[in-house]
Amino acid sequence: MEGLRVPFLYATNGEIIWHLDTRAEKLVSRTLSSFHTAAALSERFAFQAGNSRQWLLDTPPEKIIRLRPYQTAAVVATEGALLAGQRELLIAMATGTGKTFLTVAQIYRLLESKQFRRILFLVDRKALAAQAVRTFNAFDTPQGNN
Repeated sequence: MEGLRVPFLYATNGEIIWHLDTRAEKLVSRTLSSFHTAAALSERFAFQAGNSRQWLLDTPPEKIIRLRPYQTAAVVATEGALLAGQRELLIAMATGTGKTFLTVAQIYRLLESKQFRRILFLVDRKALAAQAVRTFNAFDTPQGNN
């Protein structure tokens, strides 16, 4: 794909829209619900994949967030999978191991990396939602923000 000078390719059959970022190391086509806007394309184009593939791993998680060793390993493994191009991940941890705190810390790192603007955090019970809200509210960022 080095010969192509078009960073984004689209294809459609009139119902489904496929999108391909030709700048990525691993070319993966994915479907979209609609074409990107001009502003979204400008924003995507401003991000140069070649010089920022290490965006998550530049700062080890234990340096900025109080994580237990196994939580740090989970963050590093998750970020490694994202860097390798995986888009769907599952982290399974035992009860009482700090899954909610780990999730909040991971979301913080992903948002701070500026590579993600939205992250869906889904729970299946009201009690888990209340616990998540408390953890999000109590989370202290390295800059001292809640």
